[in-house]
Amino acid sequence: MIESGINYAGQDSVTSHSEYERKGAISSSKIIGSYSPESVIKTMLPILNIQLKYLFALLAITSLIQSCGTKPRPNDLQRLLLEQCNELDIIFYTKNGFIFKDYDSSTIKNYIGLITLDNDNSVPDCKATEKLVFKHNDQELFSADIATNGKIGNISCNAVKYQLNSRWYRHQLTYQTGMGIDQIFWHRVNPQGNPWVGVDSSKFHYEDLGRAY
Repeated sequence: MIESGINYAGQDSVTSHSEYERKGAISSSKIIGSYSPESVIKTMLPILNIQLKYLFALLAITSLIQSCGTKPRPNDLQRLLLEQCNELDIIFYTKNGFIFKDYDSSTIKNYIGLITLDNDNSVPDCKATEKLVFKHNDQELFSADIATNGKIGNISCNAVKYQLNSRWYRHQLTYQTGMGIDQIFWHRVNPQGNPWVGVDSSKFHYEDLGRAY
């Protein structure tokens, strides 16, 4: 009977161990199920979104700081013109050529901004259609040729060209200066059809080309 009792006890022990294993398997499956790939993604996604927002904000701030730190400073020629230039003549070599004489400091500053001493070999060397003459009290300080018409190959002419210390520089016009030259031309040709609203006309005037050049 004792022997039989031991056998029953052993059977009970095995049965109990199997139950533990089954319960353990059930518990394990619950744990594993609770950390499935889908649940992990759902749990981590809000955290990742927050981290990405901070990352994008940091990148934006870094880019802003770098752009401010690398903003080009005026070269020596630009500084001279900014200090002394108080007149700008824009000569138009059209059939009925004319001169646009400008005394507005903000407009003059925009055109001085073209004199960057950059040289872009990809810009075609087009025939000049206009000329910028920077002056101080009617005395010429510096000049630059402008090309805004025609093509060389498939490339449109839209460039500024000037010489300093026997070296030539050529590069693209800025959008602002190109549009400004275009507006000046069409206001001269058809002032009623191309009015300048809110512009102080006392700071500029037109002259015939033969009178000054």
